[in-house]
Amino acid sequence: MDRVKKKRARRLYCADAIILRGRGYVFIERLTDPTGIALVGGKRKGKETPLACIKREGLEETGAELSVHRELGTWSGPHRDPRGPSSTTVFVASALGKLRGEKGKTRILELTEEEARVRRDEFVFDHFEIFEYFLNGGGIDPKEKK
Repeated sequence: MDRVKKKRARRLYCADAIILRGRGYVFIERLTDPTGIALVGGKRKGKETPLACIKREGLEETGAELSVHRELGTWSGPHRDPRGPSSTTVFVASALGKLRGEKGKTRILELTEEEARVRRDEFVFDHFEIFEYFLNGGGIDPKEKK
């Protein structure tokens, strides 16, 4: 009797950012599956650190350099991403420079807190819950609120 090996899902290691800009926040609209509103970020490459990843992903997805203020925390779980088990380190940052989406992949959305709350059902993964944690449970550093 042949043994069938069950392929174990490989964990995705990611980095994401809540990006402050003016009186609002920068999100992306994912144009590829899974589509919807997301925090800026993505999968880490090789032995890339979460900080290096978010700076690279920020530049790729927004065209702007990120000034990282602090780490907010790490979220992980087997069902937080439909592509498989994942873990993400989330940062709080500001975007420096002109914003532009990643052609064919993302569109930039600058939303106020209220606008984001109205569109909460359009967010992918657990990104709205992370954003809400930042606003409520994670708090806002007084230096960040201008």
